[in-house]
Amino acid sequence: KYFVEELGFACPDSVDFADFLVDICTDDAKVYYKPTPHFGVIPPTPVEMGARWKRSELFRDYIEPRFDKARAKGNNAAENKINQPPWTWDFGSSFGTMFTLNLVRQLRVLSKDTAFLRQRIMQALFQGVMVGTIFYQEENPALKISMLFVFMALLSMG
Repeated sequence: KYFVEELGFACPDSVDFADFLVDICTDDAKVYYKPTPHFGVIPPTPVEMGARWKRSELFRDYIEPRFDKARAKGNNAAENKINQPPWTWDFGSSFGTMFTLNLVRQLRVLSKDTAFLRQRIMQALFQGVMVGTIFYQEENPALKISMLFVFMALLSMG
């Protein structure tokens, strides 16, 4: 986090850090940028940030050793297990773990937007009442189900 702060970007508490990292690589970077003596009033471009990252201590201490280790093993696939899938065995997690982490992250991001949550709950309740009252009165079960699918498809597009 301090690496991007050093470049002049500040992540607000209301923004998820992963989303913030994506945003600073786009035109939205201006929103998060505070002028610095090194870059001035114009935020650094993604190319400049990449070059600065490769010169940083973090890259030198944590990332570069992994690349050096892979280069030392060579290109022989039988000997070089470092750059072969599945990377998750040595360097990551299982699908279930990653799915759970992403689900929890998404729920955390959604929970920050209370206005959206309230609106979505009200919309779901309104749709449920509307659909229930319309199709409860229909006598023909075959017609009821086909109309329900068409109606819900149209409602979901809106």
